[in-house]
Amino acid sequence: MARVLIIDDNESFRDSTADLLEAAGHTVVAAQDGDAGLAEFRRGQFDLVVCDLFMPKKDGLETVSELRQHSATVPIISTSGYVDTMIGEGKTQAAGYLKVAKEFGATCTMTKPFDPDGFLLMVKACLETHHG
Repeated sequence: MARVLIIDDNESFRDSTADLLEAAGHTVVAAQDGDAGLAEFRRGQFDLVVCDLFMPKKDGLETVSELRQHSATVPIISTSGYVDTMIGEGKTQAAGYLKVAKEFGATCTMTKPFDPDGFLLMVKACLETHHG
């Protein structure tokens, strides 16, 4: 199966997503922020990256952009939990970040929390597109 890098500052999200991916047969490496994620990415070969947008130190947009400088082809799923917690103008702005993430190089985006089956289908589609 695939080797997946999860970059997210929320430990419970990292752990639950890693468990989900590992149960599906994937190997997972986790990083707590953009700097640590980029360091892991440079150290190893990955088939997919799952990257949060709102993190301390280095936000997800900057992280996605730098990941793209290292690899133009590895699929990146950008995630954000803020879209569902905000209302009004704030929600519109957060949803806009997910759209901008695609402009920065994300393959696709997903709000948190997500449906595990839907997430695994997205992972499968990204991997199939990447590996042909």
